[in-house]
Amino acid sequence: MDFELPDELKLLKENLRKFVDRELIPLEREVVGDIRLQKVLPKKLRPKVDELGLWNYDVPEEFGGLGLGMMAKVIVWSEVSRTTALPSRALSIFGFPVSPILYTLTGRARDEYLMPVIRGEKTSCFAQTEADAGSDPAAMRTRAVRDGDDYVINGVKRFITGADEADFAQVFTVTDPKPSEAGLTPTPAWIGTAKSSELTKSSPRNRHTNRVLCMRHNPSCSIQVRERNGAEGMSFADARFLFPEDGYNWW
Repeated sequence: MDFELPDELKLLKENLRKFVDRELIPLEREVVGDIRLQKVLPKKLRPKVDELGLWNYDVPEEFGGLGLGMMAKVIVWSEVSRTTALPSRALSIFGFPVSPILYTLTGRARDEYLMPVIRGEKTSCFAQTEADAGSDPAAMRTRAVRDGDDYVINGVKRFITGADEADFAQVFTVTDPKPSEAGLTPTPAWIGTAKSSELTKSSPRNRHTNRVLCMRHNPSCSIQVRERNGAEGMSFADARFLFPEDGYNWW
């Protein structure tokens, strides 16, 4: 088995190492521990990232990115992890973080959710974890009950990274109470914009322990059927296919 990197990825690794040594490591004393400075750093370095030619390197070509794939992503993460100037999780210096499951959206939902995230006009968070279930989808209790053209969402999600700043969330819910993967559906729902009443959120001091809360029998905690990902009951298959990438990205 050949473990050697292809020549183009060797060049990528070499250029990234020089970029980290030159642009990020010298800033560590200034920005480490200061979330405010870390947030403005990607914007400050954007012209140099453009010179490097890596903006949206991991976004598929059909959506305007370079489509370099998972191996390039691993190289980027490993090289950027050499510095404490920026967190390696949810890295935004080479493009805005895009949850892989957003790529399954089509039509109006793609224009409303995916493309604005790629352009940096909106941010999203992924709400799966629950207090009693952890990240085990088979033990989830949050329900999405069909009511005409809407789903009424009922449940609590915890430890949702970025929920305090997200424009919308992808909420992983159960549509069938029977313990079957066929009844698991991730459903996008708004947070904090014009439809902020749909979800109530709290923001503890630790940015990684944000909580998304849907109140029981709250009629405003509902979304339209058209905002569901894929066919009802089939989204767990999509998520299971995409989670290996998403898991590396977020956890």
